[in-house]
Amino acid sequence: MSAMNERRWNYERWVSEQKCAIVILNQPLNGRQCEAISRWWTSVHVRVCADGGSNRLFHELPQLTPDLIVGDLDSVEKDVLLEYQTRGVEVCETQDQNFTDFTKCLQVIAKRLPDIEIVLAFCISSGRLDQIMGNVNTLCNSEKFMRADIVLHAGDEITWILRKGRHRILTPESARGGYCGIIPIGRPVTVTSRGLKWDLNSTQLEFKELISTSNRAIADEIQIETTDDLLWTMTLKH
Repeated sequence: MSAMNERRWNYERWVSEQKCAIVILNQPLNGRQCEAISRWWTSVHVRVCADGGSNRLFHELPQLTPDLIVGDLDSVEKDVLLEYQTRGVEVCETQDQNFTDFTKCLQVIAKRLPDIEIVLAFCISSGRLDQIMGNVNTLCNSEKFMRADIVLHAGDEITWILRKGRHRILTPESARGGYCGIIPIGRPVTVTSRGLKWDLNSTQLEFKELISTSNRAIADEIQIETTDDLLWTMTLKH
């Protein structure tokens, strides 16, 4: 690999070492997500629910209170909204239908807390394909209006964008030996990797040709060098 500047990723220290935000989307929360949310809730800088994500948080983790609810408010239950308002939660109603509630949450965070470094968005990675693709599109577009990295946290899987350049991903113990994927976005990319079961060596990836899915993270750290942005995803086994 070349000697260009390298970006390091350490999942187990994101919350403790970076200014972090949590966003709860209007998608089911599983047990692993609830455990992670509860563990990190008091350590992050801001906690935001995307419209109907308020329902998910209220019914799964009623003891937790967000700082902000953002969206067009067409999904949040009236009783849930009233309860959170009595707890002092700020409501930011945004009616622009050109953006998803997820994107609106990120826009509000970027405007109010521009020093946030990473956003953990709790969502699903299976079920409705349109929602999944909408979340991925938000990942791709987020750099237009905020500097923070956005991570999709599905409980048993985490996904984020690796921008053009060189990356070193410290593999959490729960991901070692698990599945991972390197997926090009929009245009062909040339990728070199180390630490995967099936490493890439200046391999071109593109849709309708070759993409790297169902690979495995077998080393303590994964090194990836890419000529353009790509989607990185890895499973958490426990």
